[in-house]
Amino acid sequence: YMLGGTEVSNGSISVYGKDWELVSRSADTSNFGEDNAVSAEEAAGLPFETEPVFKQVQVFQDLFAGGPGYGNTNTETTYFDSDGSIVGYAREWNDTQYGSSSISYENAQNEWLGSEYRDSHSVERMSVSYEEVDGETYRTETGSRSNIEQDGSETIQGQWEYTYDEDWNFVSGSETR
Repeated sequence: YMLGGTEVSNGSISVYGKDWELVSRSADTSNFGEDNAVSAEEAAGLPFETEPVFKQVQVFQDLFAGGPGYGNTNTETTYFDSDGSIVGYAREWNDTQYGSSSISYENAQNEWLGSEYRDSHSVERMSVSYEEVDGETYRTETGSRSNIEQDGSETIQGQWEYTYDEDWNFVSGSETR
């Protein structure tokens, strides 16, 4: 039985309430240097509601796709605002054996915001947005699938947009192929 507490690990601060309920996560950004700065260009390409100022990157080698010896790189990046509060996460993996990669974004509450998967032949992008209307929250998923041509350009093969209510009932949608 837990009443609450604080955990500090690698500069990250987690505050827990009763029964291990996560109340907040933040970081002491006072020791962050240039390597932790988020450029304006990088921030503009991120799907977070609050613009991040700092980042902390963890690199994992050979843990997921392919196993030891394949040279795969996997990273988890945590993004912070100027106060050290977490604004979101990016998880990326690169499979050097097959030339594929993926990046997925989550907000501070670990809710999926979008992703991109890419290999030498195709790319698929997906994102989600939330809208509140008359007290109900609606989730809209959008995406596209493209072929990658020999010159590196992309030819769209399909696009979609689907909307669900908060109970995951389908509300509307469209798909173009």
